[in-house]
Amino acid sequence: MSSPLRRVKDIASITIRGRTYDLDDELRINPDDLQTEFLDQPRKAAFWGALHRRELAVLREKEETAEMLKQRFFKEIWDALVADGSKPYDSYVWSLVYVEEMVANARKEVRERKAVVEALRNVVEAFEHRKSSLINLGASSRRENESLTIRKRSSNNG
Repeated sequence: MSSPLRRVKDIASITIRGRTYDLDDELRINPDDLQTEFLDQPRKAAFWGALHRRELAVLREKEETAEMLKQRFFKEIWDALVADGSKPYDSYVWSLVYVEEMVANARKEVRERKAVVEALRNVVEAFEHRKSSLINLGASSRRENESLTIRKRSSNNG
């Protein structure tokens, strides 16, 4: 299983439902246009947060489906063994459940979805860091502009 978050030619990317997003582009801050960056930040953060929540909901669905399949197969295998006159042990029945193809596939889907959700959680955290960086850049730019204004005033007065 490959991770949904990977590095391709030094570009971090994530593929969700067949669409690949270039995280370097998504997270990049243009210091020459901080106003636009400030205005875009909430929209971008909301998009990635919503995508994370949606994929988390899908993960929960997949987990429930896998659990229901496991329980169904457990009961079917247990009942079949009892009908044959066996006294099955839980561990033996569970070992048979986990090799059922449908259960194995459902568990694989859960693992893959968990990887996607974890990758998206990391992207959401990266947008929180981006927000902090924007605030720091804005404050630094403001201090720089104030410093230039003070120098201009003092050079005009001198």
